[in-house]
Amino acid sequence: MAGLAEAYGELSRVVGSSRALRAACPRLLRDVLAVLTGLRPAFMLDYALLPAERLAAAAAAVAAALHLGPAAAGCCVAELGGCAYLVCPAALPDLQAQAGGAAGRQADATEQTAVVLAGGTAQLAPLMFVAFDGPRARWATEAEAVDAAGALQAVRRGLLAAVGGSGGGATPAGAAAAAAAAARSLPVIQAEGLPGWQALAPPTASGYLLGYPALYLCHDLEGAQAATHGLSSGSLCLHQAGCALAAAGAAGVPQPDAWEQPLLAFSVPDDLAAAPAWEVCLAAWQAELEARRGAAASALGGRDSWGTLQLRVASQPPRPVAL
Repeated sequence: MAGLAEAYGELSRVVGSSRALRAACPRLLRDVLAVLTGLRPAFMLDYALLPAERLAAAAAAVAAALHLGPAAAGCCVAELGGCAYLVCPAALPDLQAQAGGAAGRQADATEQTAVVLAGGTAQLAPLMFVAFDGPRARWATEAEAVDAAGALQAVRRGLLAAVGGSGGGATPAGAAAAAAAAARSLPVIQAEGLPGWQALAPPTASGYLLGYPALYLCHDLEGAQAATHGLSSGSLCLHQAGCALAAAGAAGVPQPDAWEQPLLAFSVPDDLAAAPAWEVCLAAWQAELEARRGAAASALGGRDSWGTLQLRVASQPPRPVAL
């Protein structure tokens, strides 16, 4: 795909000429395109020292080179805790039904109540929450999940407002104007100022943005610290999703290693991973991600633009964890 070579060149130009930034460009191109084509709702740039404004400009440059202006018009860069996230708010799970108290599916999980949230128009549902009693992890109760869904739904609404959308589409004239603006740069917002954000600690909101099916539910810094201690003391079940930007290879553009730098990775405590509800949730999430991969490939110009989606699951012994 000839346009990818141009997109990579534009990305490299905007990012800068330092050796470290140049080395990050293959991964950055894949991650930017994963959001622009709808493969995932967001990615966090924690592997390169790049200001949020330059990430916004880089994403806009890639979109312009590949004629993805309408997609970029629905995106923004959100700053949180010193990290920048490229986000497509409309692709985030819509948890309106759960936030209103509608019943989700419930199942017994390691003698706790597990709530699987499947929002009516959710893009990466189902979704489950891991709650904590001090350092001890357990699946969240329905009431806890409903409260968390309400806060996350408020975050989604705030992000949609930041990009001038409501999740219901735009007029042709409005879409054209937004696409023209996105060709120059994307809006940069401070995530801490969004409604709903203060009700949750960053690990919960971050996992929601990144499209994880299991979110660590923390309400404040003290809770996040206790959760970190508990997670660092026990074994974790690590899930990694790998998906190569296959079109990059055909265009002579370097690619990141699919497993050294996976598309996304998340964990759940080992002693919760065998819960039947989680197994159902994970399978549904993987099926939804595969459907996204197909749509993302079409958005990029061909069914083989994105490679095969693979999921690896492995147990990790106790080690320091940073939430």
